[in-house]
Amino acid sequence: MPFCVANGIELYHEVTDFTRPWEGDAETLVFLHGLHGHLNWWNWFQTAFFSQHYRVVTFDQRGHGRSFKPAGGYSIEVMASDLREVLRHLNIARAHVVGASMGGMVGLQFALACPDILKSLVLVDSYPYTPVAVQGAIQQWIEDTRARGYAAVMETFNRDYAAALFSPAFWTRCPEFPAYETRFVLDNLMPDLAFIGACEAIQRFDVIDRLGEIEAPVLVIAADAGMAYEEGLRMQQAISNAQLWTPPNVGHSVQVEMPEEFNHRVLQFLRSVRG
Repeated sequence: MPFCVANGIELYHEVTDFTRPWEGDAETLVFLHGLHGHLNWWNWFQTAFFSQHYRVVTFDQRGHGRSFKPAGGYSIEVMASDLREVLRHLNIARAHVVGASMGGMVGLQFALACPDILKSLVLVDSYPYTPVAVQGAIQQWIEDTRARGYAAVMETFNRDYAAALFSPAFWTRCPEFPAYETRFVLDNLMPDLAFIGACEAIQRFDVIDRLGEIEAPVLVIAADAGMAYEEGLRMQQAISNAQLWTPPNVGHSVQVEMPEEFNHRVLQFLRSVRG
């Protein structure tokens, strides 16, 4: 099984590469999932597409999927260090990084901690800190998990919370998705303390005053119906080499709601990166 040791725990990772070796060594593209996700979220629409152009690395972040799930030790800083260790294990010197939500936070921290490794960064409805409204929602998830357990919270997650994660149009267009997503999460449950630890790591993260230090090219994707629209605009203004795409009428998971357009826009951005 493809595991590597990072900061004292085992992380599950996959490398998918359908590039043409006679055209030269492929660049590396890393996808980072969000809270209570895992690498398979990218397999629906992104892995097969991008692996024709890049060496795609996906991995389950600590506490998620098939990676080890410690009871403590969660922070965005440690998760960014985990990414560095995965790349080191794979002998990859530089990489493009795409991060969604919490994964974008990890990408931001990685950009600040490892600027020599990062080639470019794509932030998908993510934050440089956690706004008050989102802090409240995450605190409610923590309290519900402490009261009912993570499995019970996930059983009713779409009913209780997921209106904020996808647009109303998507729920109408794909009415079968909520039940599938619930099953998908329940089949890959996090222990209560791992979920709470990841939530608290998000709550503590704040690099809003350091965005000007990021020199790598950045694509900020801020969906107009997502949770991070205002923060996305703020990041684009604060990062010197940043572009902005604001897809209309989609929610927090642009890569799921409009995957073809997402893939096209991200590939276009990646191809524009030189050096």
